[in-house]
Amino acid sequence: MIIRKPLDLPRDVGLKFLDLMRAYYAAPDPLRADAIASEALHVLRQHYSGRLKTPHVKELFALARDAFGAALPSPAPRPKSAHRTRRKAKKETKS
Repeated sequence: MIIRKPLDLPRDVGLKFLDLMRAYYAAPDPLRADAIASEALHVLRQHYSGRLKTPHVKELFALARDAFGAALPSPAPRPKSAHRTRRKAKKETKS
């Protein structure tokens, strides 16, 4: 069994990660949420030499949200595709 040293982040990096996590769950669309997760990945890679990818960051976000509970906003509902919205608007204007 390999015993790993826990990740020790500077305070400002930890606070930045929490800010990015809040922004991730408040993101209006999945593309913006992925961009925020990528930014968090970049921040963590500066202090962690192991293998880390975007899905790992999303898992960290979920684990931290579970640990902090109601202190963080819940994820925003995913909007419907813009194509359907435009199609619906066309039908309404024709009627």
